[in-house]
Amino acid sequence: MGQMPMRRALAFLALGVLAVLTSGCGRLLSVLGKPKVREVRPRIARMDLSGADLAFELDIKNPYPFALAAPFARYGLSIEGTEFLTGEEPVRLRVPPWRVGTVGLPVRVTYGALWRTYRRLKDANKATYRLHGDLLVTVLGHAQVVPISFKGTVPIARPPRLRGLRVSWGPASPSGASTRVEADVTNPNVFPIDLRNLRVQLRLGDVDVGEVTVTSAGPIGPGQKGTITVTGRITAADALRDIAAGRKPGKATLTVTGVIETSHGTVDLNESPIVWAPFE
Repeated sequence: MGQMPMRRALAFLALGVLAVLTSGCGRLLSVLGKPKVREVRPRIARMDLSGADLAFELDIKNPYPFALAAPFARYGLSIEGTEFLTGEEPVRLRVPPWRVGTVGLPVRVTYGALWRTYRRLKDANKATYRLHGDLLVTVLGHAQVVPISFKGTVPIARPPRLRGLRVSWGPASPSGASTRVEADVTNPNVFPIDLRNLRVQLRLGDVDVGEVTVTSAGPIGPGQKGTITVTGRITAADALRDIAAGRKPGKATLTVTGVIETSHGTVDLNESPIVWAPFE
């Protein structure tokens, strides 16, 4: 078939489809089917110790020879079989004819609300959820509802636990005394964590320790143990006199900020610092 006859055939096909549309969209739907959610890709956009921001990417298949649009989505999130939240989200989606478009749906899961609703999850490190709802789509002014359904699990971020405090001292001089704090770290999460980007304020009793550095051997696997080492230097004159007299400052307190690196991104501690005191 030559190029011109092929163009005529396509033009007649488009005119035929247009005639079906103008005579009734219901007839077209019965012939070509309905838009469908082909795939749902969940990810954790952000996570901290107060909650997790989930982002769902939905691939929508357009079975029509005309573009379709999606103005908004209605959704619900059930956790452990019980409805947890519902909402509506405006979306901006336009899918060309016979193509696949992607729309994003953000959902915030707050751990405080989660624990108030599901007391049995207070010590859990993950929860099972089901995303359900409808995506409203329109084609040539005709509205349709595309169902949304997806099951998965969301991790619950837990701060690492420190135990086995070990404090050692370096040589003291009139200008300062170095100190070294080591502790065993347990990762209670279902994902690995890396503590090498933490920032720490170290206090020994009432004494602030300066020039603090944090070292860690590397990522700690789910449920595994590692070590963290904090080194610093005391320069306060009163504290140095006590150290010279053999009296050491009191128990160590660590105030931790910065970020914990995980396989789901970073857990930001800057807005909710961890305070470890006293060590267990």
